[in-house]
Amino acid sequence: MYPIKLGLVNKTYFIIQLLNRSFAVMRKAQVAISTTVDTVTNSESEAKTHVTDDGIEYTPHSMIHKAIVRMDPTKLEMLDDFERTDSGHKFTPKDSNVRVMVTGRDWSKKRILIYGSTSTEEAEQYVETIVNRINGVDHEAEIVDRPVITNIAVNGDFNTAIQLEAFVTGLAEQKIDVEYEPEQFPGAILKLSEPPITFLLFSTGRFVIQGLRDFEDIQPAIKQVQSLLN
Repeated sequence: MYPIKLGLVNKTYFIIQLLNRSFAVMRKAQVAISTTVDTVTNSESEAKTHVTDDGIEYTPHSMIHKAIVRMDPTKLEMLDDFERTDSGHKFTPKDSNVRVMVTGRDWSKKRILIYGSTSTEEAEQYVETIVNRINGVDHEAEIVDRPVITNIAVNGDFNTAIQLEAFVTGLAEQKIDVEYEPEQFPGAILKLSEPPITFLLFSTGRFVIQGLRDFEDIQPAIKQVQSLLN
């Protein structure tokens, strides 16, 4: 057996979601997110299903963005939809699955992390909402660095059953970084270097990709794992 390092699974918010929900629930949430974006932000969602040249369907269903905002000292918990947490403040937009974390000292630049947005345009709107809320109480705030993608979560399906035990054994013999312990986690965890991502592969043929920062890297990552399956 190849022991799993649960730290890999817990690296990001979306891996935790993966452990707690089935693919069926994730896809249901994806529909809810897309609906929310249309009705609340009117931004065009990038969470659309795509197909590779080989017919593999995949969907970049959610993202993490980071932005930097400079603001006057402000008790954010006094504003609507904000609450204080151990690490800073959480902003919860109404009727949305998105969560926004604001961290940093009151007298310094604030780091804004937007979890679960389906487009950069949507993430920008949430950051602008925060800035407007602060300006609305006569405190100054301005965006220093606009949102950039730090993670794209992708799910997809190779549409074929995979014998993970044999697959993992073959990868290990090729010195490919892979971990698999079905008693702890039902999928094999592959760590690719180009692009540097974590690829979760399940016996059903379904997969999840974490760590992507560019949409152009999605298909090369899928094709790389697909070549290992052949």
